Amino acid sequence: MASQSEWAAAAWQHYQRGEAPQAEQACWRMLSLEPLNAEAVYLLGLLALDAGQPARALLHFHHATLLRPAQAGYHHALGAAYQALGRPIEAKTSFQEAIRLAPGLAAAHQALGGALLDEGDVEAATACFRQALAFQPNYEKAHLNLGRALHARGDLEGAARCYREAVRLKPDYAIAHNNLGAVYQSQNRPAEAESHFREALRLQPTYPEAHFNLGITLQARGDPAAGAASLAEAIRLRPDYPRAHQQLGRALASLGRGDAAYASYQEALRLKPDLAEAYLDLGSLFLEQCMREKARAAFEKALAARPDFPEARACLANVRAWLCDWTNREAELDQLWQETERALAEGRPLAVTPFQALTSGWSGERQLAVARGHAEHVLREVRGLRETLPFTPPAPPGPGRLRLGYLSADFHAHATLHLMQGLFGLHDRQRFEVFAYSLGPDDRSPYRQRVAQDCEHFVDVHGASVADVARRINADGIHLLIDLKGYTGGGRPGVLALRPAPIQVNYLGYPGTMGAGFIDYLISDRVITPPEAAGLYTERLVLLPHSYQVNDHQQPIAPTPVSRTAAGLPERAFVFCCFNNSYKMEPMIFGTWMRILSQVPDSVLWLLSCGETSERNLRREAAACGVPADRLRFTPHLPKPEHLARLRLAHLFLDTYFVNAHTTASDALWAGVPVLTCPGSTFVSRVAASLLTAVGMPELIAADLSQYERLAVDLARRPDDLARLRRKLAGQRTTQPLFDTPRFVRNLERAYQTMWEAHLAGERPRVIVVTEPPEKEAGK
Repeated sequence: MASQSEWAAAAWQHYQRGEAPQAEQACWRMLSLEPLNAEAVYLLGLLALDAGQPARALLHFHHATLLRPAQAGYHHALGAAYQALGRPIEAKTSFQEAIRLAPGLAAAHQALGGALLDEGDVEAATACFRQALAFQPNYEKAHLNLGRALHARGDLEGAARCYREAVRLKPDYAIAHNNLGAVYQSQNRPAEAESHFREALRLQPTYPEAHFNLGITLQARGDPAAGAASLAEAIRLRPDYPRAHQQLGRALASLGRGDAAYASYQEALRLKPDLAEAYLDLGSLFLEQCMREKARAAFEKALAARPDFPEARACLANVRAWLCDWTNREAELDQLWQETERALAEGRPLAVTPFQALTSGWSGERQLAVARGHAEHVLREVRGLRETLPFTPPAPPGPGRLRLGYLSADFHAHATLHLMQGLFGLHDRQRFEVFAYSLGPDDRSPYRQRVAQDCEHFVDVHGASVADVARRINADGIHLLIDLKGYTGGGRPGVLALRPAPIQVNYLGYPGTMGAGFIDYLISDRVITPPEAAGLYTERLVLLPHSYQVNDHQQPIAPTPVSRTAAGLPERAFVFCCFNNSYKMEPMIFGTWMRILSQVPDSVLWLLSCGETSERNLRREAAACGVPADRLRFTPHLPKPEHLARLRLAHLFLDTYFVNAHTTASDALWAGVPVLTCPGSTFVSRVAASLLTAVGMPELIAADLSQYERLAVDLARRPDDLARLRRKLAGQRTTQPLFDTPRFVRNLERAYQTMWEAHLAGERPRVIVVTEPPEKEAGK
């Protein structure tokens, strides 16, 4: 019959080999020989803890400490059982007792540090981990947890060193690989982050946190489809993972799968009702779907859950602008700028988007600062890809053609394509080969069909990763890549940051600077970007001879007359109109409009409806200015030909100030309605002045808002003067450069050719002033 010592040796051998049933049987044999054998009781506790039975383990460890009160290891194990049961106070007491009994017990110092870290005492936890390593320098778990503590303190380099040491000591340490990947993710080193997440999953394929982190990294690298797959796997392994549901929703939203994204956000909030990020993403989804009241409610819930959430504050300010809710507008914008300044100083990602900076009435200097901050973030996101994608420059066209690549998510029924649908087919095919890269969904509209027909190569890259889009552009040998989106919805600046083409151009879709060294040129004109403003743009300016904005010279206007009654307008009133989106309105210009209405009693202001809430708020603002609410008339969106037809009912288009009318101003001029504008100091506030200059109507450009107000009132009171303006516009619409699309395209091609010639000559990008041949200047 085996002795007690033999059973003890057998028990530990079985335990170390992972043979739990045999180890337990040996323990009970030991206890049958000696009922108060502390070693057997302790080992039974270890077996229970390994089996996920902490309550049973607690009984054994407690019994063991009673049998041998001076055994430090037993107190350490008792603390582990308390910790597993969620009883942190008893756990810390047990670890402290183990340290009192054996001050050099590294495992107890490490365990106490873990308990302190879990309750948020990062400094005390850090000291415990360092003490553990002082006693046991090769303790990989202590290196891991010291890394966790340093990561929590924001010491990313220190954390990375600890995780790397843990991996060196234990190469198959999946948690250390995952955590090291998380540090690289925080440092915007996505290639290295992805490598370590994949290694963690190779070692432990059922590791949900590693799948989650890999999904986020893939999203950040511009591959939302792969990111969604990895996040879905994390959820399969751990269905009650709220952050994974939230991030999956974000990936699905970027793939255009709004309903699925909504379901993911709802599940995240069901699991964690105070998850502020899920409310933020849900609000953004509602905003994309023009459900602005729901968006506002979601952003408010995000702030309620996390009051120090700059992104939610910025999004709430944005949706309030859409809703024309101007309560505390100036204070709100001041707070956003202060947060932006802090983020810029600390090198953090910005909560305010560059487009929001353009539309908030901020100065050109502020707009440039925000754009630069975002450009730096884009570069950090693709830094690893830039190192792995050394693109080959395209061969010079020689006797062939210059290859133009237009990149956009708006090759569908969108304002951008309303303007430029006629451009693609007018390119000189003997000199230019035209590619269109579509980042957006196919709406099967005539607009998309025409672009696909007019471009020699129409490439649908919707849903493709940033790297794959860039690879395709480079493989196609594009000489000039023209980005039509910038920092607007659906834009992919990461593609341009990878530098797939030797010349990269910012045009039309984003009316401002990209603040990026990877964009060479910005197409503009002398009115929008006068010489004194050149320092507000990181791109070199390309100044076209007339307006920078292309316009379609073949837009159909519905032939059926529209009556005032059908349009909801009074039969005899003077009709001022503005069909800009509601976010372009703000208290200063609206107050000017109300003073104009007050001075022209028999008049109404005809506005585009952007929802019941914005209408209600604008009517309230009008009443506060002493203008009856019924003098504001709202009209819904209509298909373009019908909209152009109804526009003719208006007498005068009143432009907004901080953000001008762009496509809507061109629409009014095409329909024969004069546009009154007052240019500001930024690109986005000078577009209408550019359009009026190019159509030969500079008399409608006011020097300031006081003159703007006087001109509007004078034209309403002097019908003969207004009639002369309308006749002039009708004649010049077809004779001036604004709507001469073939002429515009020839000037644009001159710009492209000059850019390419400068590149071939080895010149750095420089200001380009495009001039027309003498016969064009003479109007021949």
